Amino acid sequence: MLKNLNYNLISALAIKSRGLARYDKCIEDAAECPSCQEIWKKIKQTDEELVSLLRDEIKKHLEASKFD
Repeated sequence: MLKNLNYNLISALAIKSRGLARYDKCIEDAAECPSCQEIWKKIKQTDEELVSLLRDEIKKHLEASKFD
């Protein structure tokens, strides 16, 4: 069983990754509202950065043999 620390990293990565798959559709659906499109684009960009941070942290744990 994973430690809570590692489980939380994996869970957050999964949640953020699923959201990324949806944002392009949200941007498309907001075609009539440029300000809404901007909001979705910013949210997508923020989540892409968070996914990268989470991935990097998981990689650090794996490399340090602290992923259990």
